Amino acid sequence: MLKRSRIKLAQAIEAIEVYQGISLEIVEIDLKEAIRLAGKHNAMDIPRFFLT
Repeated sequence: MLKRSRIKLAQAIEAIEVYQGISLEIVEIDLKEAIRLAGKHNAMDIPRFFLT
């Protein structure tokens, strides 16, 4: 984005600061049970960021 002048350096630094302020909790899940629940509730789309 910087290379194509879509944002300025100060904006990129601010974006990184905001990103670093996001708290995440990593939890173990049973993928088989998750798929069963998704099927039960007709919600088979699983966002890829949940699987990475």
